Amino acid sequence: MQVPPYMIETKYYIKEIEETDRYTAYGNFLDRFRGCDGEGEGRKLQEYIIKDKPIDSNKYPIDTAKLAATVEVLAKERNMKIPSWVYDNDCYLEEAYYAGAKIPEYKKLLKDTAIPEFKKRKLYLGDNCMSRA
Repeated sequence: MQVPPYMIETKYYIKEIEETDRYTAYGNFLDRFRGCDGEGEGRKLQEYIIKDKPIDSNKYPIDTAKLAATVEVLAKERNMKIPSWVYDNDCYLEEAYYAGAKIPEYKKLLKDTAIPEFKKRKLYLGDNCMSRA
């Protein structure tokens, strides 16, 4: 399948982080994935770009876990087959991650409102972590 150059395939996600930064890479991935028409060729493109695990996924465990959770959510939302790589052990964190939160009350809020696919990976980012302003 011919992938437009602006699309970010999950297998190249770590490279995208290194060329931009983690926030830009994540936002671009979400925007471009959601920007595809979810029917016909657009759906095939969406399925294609999420099918492979990121190359060098062990370099950025938090980002790998976040991408796996995101792909799981997106696939469920669209009734797509969830790629098996999102369930690999290295797509789950050993220690909880609260996006830099230090205040216990804020950590609790993030944990209480975490999206289930993120929560099971110990990613406590709140319920709007996939929202774009």
